[in-house]
Amino acid sequence: MVDLESLSILAEKYRLDIQEMKCSGADLNDGNIEQIKNMLIEKEEWTQRAADHLVPLALNYSSFMLRNALALSLALDIEDGRLRF
Repeated sequence: MVDLESLSILAEKYRLDIQEMKCSGADLNDGNIEQIKNMLIEKEEWTQRAADHLVPLALNYSSFMLRNALALSLALDIEDGRLRF
């Protein structure tokens, strides 16, 4: 089960990572997904495969849809899903 405090901490960690990228001159306009994927792989230890799925999810569906998907997966007791990340 996901607790809201750990979700909030993770969101803040990603915000700081993104802010650091912007301060370093990264152009994240138009969803420069390669830079975001590289950050996830290098700083957050995501695999290339997972980053390839995660970044487009965030860019294409936004927090509204993903929040509802998270709620539904919790209600269905789905932790890893069919893709097994």
